[in-house]
Amino acid sequence: MHAHTVLKKTDQGIEAIKHRDRALPPRERTTLILVDGSKRLQDLAQACGSLDEALRIGQALVDLGLASVVSGAVAPPSPTHATTGNTPATAAPPVQDLRTSARRATKVLEDLLGPACEPLALQLEKCKSVAELEAKIQELRPVVASMRSEKKAEEFVAAALGR
Repeated sequence: MHAHTVLKKTDQGIEAIKHRDRALPPRERTTLILVDGSKRLQDLAQACGSLDEALRIGQALVDLGLASVVSGAVAPPSPTHATTGNTPATAAPPVQDLRTSARRATKVLEDLLGPACEPLALQLEKCKSVAELEAKIQELRPVVASMRSEKKAEEFVAAALGR
């Protein structure tokens, strides 16, 4: 397993999250929630504490049958690469897709609430459209406010919606 390995949840992994399997330590559970079939292990390193820990947890999730390696997964290029050649760079707005938006919202929620966000993160993952996700984020605002503060709830909504 290496930094560019991409994992996806297996059916067993989805069930482990849904049923809050207590045999799964908190950091592994959090990492499994973040595994979505497009993130590289190096992208999960911050949530895990380090790249070495992300590699260890990734391997453990695969060994437990909770995640599998996405075969032929090619990680997207870093958005920080400059445009080269004679093509002029355009300032087109980033495309908002459901997966990217859900990942962002889940990450913001996890940063604010830690492992307590798991049931809320699952609600975000179930959204079928960006509009549904945005509505769910607004719906979770009072929950975040009750767990943290009104100010943190406002920060959650703004960051989760990418504003």
